[in-house]
Amino acid sequence: MQRWVTEEPQAPPLTEGILRLLVLFFLAFVIEAIAILGFHRPLSGLALSFGPEFNPTQILTHIFLNGGPTLGGILSLFFQGLMLWAFGGEIERLWGPYHFLKLFLAGILGAIVTSAAAGLTLMPGISIAGATPGLAAVLLTYTVLWPERRGLFFFMIPMKVRWMILIILILMAIPSLESVLQISGGALGGAAFLYYYIRKGNPVYTESPRQSPGIMERWNEFRRKRRLEKKRREIERRIDMKEEVDRILDKISRTGMKSLTRKEKNLLDTASREL
Repeated sequence: MQRWVTEEPQAPPLTEGILRLLVLFFLAFVIEAIAILGFHRPLSGLALSFGPEFNPTQILTHIFLNGGPTLGGILSLFFQGLMLWAFGGEIERLWGPYHFLKLFLAGILGAIVTSAAAGLTLMPGISIAGATPGLAAVLLTYTVLWPERRGLFFFMIPMKVRWMILIILILMAIPSLESVLQISGGALGGAAFLYYYIRKGNPVYTESPRQSPGIMERWNEFRRKRRLEKKRREIERRIDMKEEVDRILDKISRTGMKSLTRKEKNLLDTASREL
């Protein structure tokens, strides 16, 4: 598996894909604000709900709702953009914009699935809106790739990334049950995509000599050791088989084929196929 050796960046990169997402969500916020303030038209019908008001177009439209031109909506847009820039840029730089976008959409899809399961069973009529699940998928992936990296929580408190992101996800899920569905669904979608990405044999992490081994490094090291152990056992088995075949051939040269037992004949047949 290919690896990159990188130094921890002093500032997150503003990559092309991240910039496009930030511009897209800002424009969506502006359009939402114009619709509410200028035309007095609430856009709640564009949120995704699997109740009686479900419309297939909501699967797309709900992603671009952010809460309207309120203080909460503005702060949500700002902090989500900040976290996407802070944690997503390095993933995109490592994987490329195409796979990064698929990761983001996998988080969105995961939230759609969890909200559908909830809306069609225990919580009919529950709705979700916003791109929070995509951000949750990005945060989870960053935690898996660089769990030992250190950062400044709220730009003040030094903390390992895995604990920082765990706190962020909890804070994002606290406001409502809809938030819990979005965060959990986004994290599940991100985990599913990460598993798929690994199974395809793609490079998934960077490695720095200053960092302790992360989850992906430990997992790949475990798989490598298992493969080596399997090869070692196979080599030892073949060596033992060859020694046994030499003994049987020596016996044949001394006493003939009729002296062989059924077990020895079976061993010769197996050895003729494998050796």
